[in-house]
Amino acid sequence: KQSWDDFAASQSKSSESASLLASTFAIPLVAAFTQLAIIEPNRVYQSLNPPAPDAPVIQSRGQKSGKSTPRVAAKPASKSLTEADPDEENEVDRNARYRVGALGALTWLLDVLRPLSKDDSNPLSVALENTFNMVGDPYFWSCLYGGTRPPWLEGEDNVSRRAMLGTGQPVVRKSAWNIIPTLQISSCLSVISTAALRSAWVETDHGVRIAMFEPLLVFLKAYPAGWMLADPAYRSKGQGKDRGEDDTDASGDESDPGEDDQVPTARNVAYTEFLDFLKLGCGGSPVQGYPVVLIALSTIPEEILPLTKDALDNLYASIWAAVDGRAFSTIDKAVTSNSFLASLFECTAYLVGRIQKTHQASESESTTTSDLAQDLARQQTAEAWDALESSRLVLKEEEAGSKLAQFLLRLEKVHVGALGQSGGVINLFDSASTS
Repeated sequence: KQSWDDFAASQSKSSESASLLASTFAIPLVAAFTQLAIIEPNRVYQSLNPPAPDAPVIQSRGQKSGKSTPRVAAKPASKSLTEADPDEENEVDRNARYRVGALGALTWLLDVLRPLSKDDSNPLSVALENTFNMVGDPYFWSCLYGGTRPPWLEGEDNVSRRAMLGTGQPVVRKSAWNIIPTLQISSCLSVISTAALRSAWVETDHGVRIAMFEPLLVFLKAYPAGWMLADPAYRSKGQGKDRGEDDTDASGDESDPGEDDQVPTARNVAYTEFLDFLKLGCGGSPVQGYPVVLIALSTIPEEILPLTKDALDNLYASIWAAVDGRAFSTIDKAVTSNSFLASLFECTAYLVGRIQKTHQASESESTTTSDLAQDLARQQTAEAWDALESSRLVLKEEEAGSKLAQFLLRLEKVHVGALGQSGGVINLFDSASTS
């Protein structure tokens, strides 16, 4: 910090103009170096640590003839012929270290350059454009994906032989998730939607999952259209709109798609992976994962999760699969059961409220929608009651009773027709106890 301040002060008598001059000169260099360190860290390493020069030729004088005979000093054996130093950092870990540092620098750069995005006359606009071009490249977002090959790069022949940036490197993926809140996402919404949603629900590392939840939810709350854009079947119908800026307003809300743009629930790959995430008990992180399920659920468009019996049955089958499939650890079963039950009741109260609002807003006098809300509330109360009685969920009686009481109070607030007018609470208990 002191050396930077001294450099800036030496450029001019005015500290303000010196800082501006130093920034204008240094930031494009930092941006270029950062991009190179992310994409080609081994090239950066070689430039910072060039190989040793060849040994000089040593002239030695012959004993009999008196002539000088050139003698070349023996070269050290190549690393491939010697035993590897166990303390030496391998190339994969070194590349990951370079990328983590560069991703941190990129986060800072995006924060610094963001106010300049609308000022084309600023001398830093070129650095800004180059940086945004990089984060708009689908290959860059392989840093979020833990598998061998991200699904959004399938068919990309130009990257078939390139190493994926996040494969086998959880620390890189954790750092990459921190970039998303700093981005001008509307400029590359389709790319980021695909990368974020196709990476999040299949993440296998516990530490990465914990780090990703907050930026993922911030993204989904701001851009719920990302669920649709993450599906290739939907994107293929918006030809010429591969970045989403034509369909997205400043708030991130997508314009209403026409009938031709509707994508059936079963075909939305991001939602299918979300259901698989639920089946595995939030991917294996139930305590940290269940509190975020409600927020994620609230962002799913109705085109993907319609308020129909079949769609809701499919959702709850995935939720309960974690319990029936014994995805919970037996060591922390009480803690995970508590998280599961809280999430189950929150999601049910939310969906019942949505169904009720749809029923109230509907001009028809059909009771089908209202019946669906009542059936959902009763069914989930009965399922929870049975799981507690059969010890599939392990919870103290006081805690279970408290959660159930809170659930019923939520239902009373959002679904008066089932609980506040005709003995609905008693009916729920009756259905639970007789199941």
